[in-house]
Amino acid sequence: FEVPILSYSFLNSISAYRAPTYLPTYRLKNSIPSMSALTSSSAPGSSAGGPSIVEPYKFVLIPHNSSEPIKELTASASGGLTSDSLLAHAKSYFSTLSAPTSHAARLAQIKTAAKAAGATEEQMNAVGDEALLKMAEGQSCEIIALTVPLKPDFHAVSLYAQQDSSAPLNTRAINIARLCGVANDIKGDVFLGRCKDDEVGDVWTRVDFTVADCGEGAQAWCRK
Repeated sequence: FEVPILSYSFLNSISAYRAPTYLPTYRLKNSIPSMSALTSSSAPGSSAGGPSIVEPYKFVLIPHNSSEPIKELTASASGGLTSDSLLAHAKSYFSTLSAPTSHAARLAQIKTAAKAAGATEEQMNAVGDEALLKMAEGQSCEIIALTVPLKPDFHAVSLYAQQDSSAPLNTRAINIARLCGVANDIKGDVFLGRCKDDEVGDVWTRVDFTVADCGEGAQAWCRK
């Protein structure tokens, strides 16, 4: 199996890790917070809860292969910001694309990469196997903000991509991102989703993002 490249924040968090006593919340914008944030006593936007009315919402998967159709998916918004189901789905999807099938093989792969980058056996033992796996999973997804929440609806659209420089370009996702003024070379399969994020009103909830939003309909929300 190919040994993954682990980020500095991942390796740094191994030495600084302390088991968290709660799950902090974040308003996710351009990137996932480093795993060292698990030890913080507070986090931006930590007052935001889940939606007051829990309803299913839609989001999309855009395969990198343009011959494959864009898929519309549905999930529950019950997790709110704390346990965002879209982010969890994206992390799980990306972590399994190139990962070994067995738990033991995946763990061995992560430890090999961590040792090569300077982590000691004692540091990894202090963190624990399950925490190592969760830290590595958190590194598998990159979040790119395509729009930011503004009045009157406070809607924001984000793109979720795999952190794999060897993946093929995703032309459809690149075209949508460029409409929004984002010039990243986006690679691999990606997810797109929309949320309502009103920090003043203490509201964060998922709202629909459909296949129609990826076609000509993208002109409307990209240039708001």
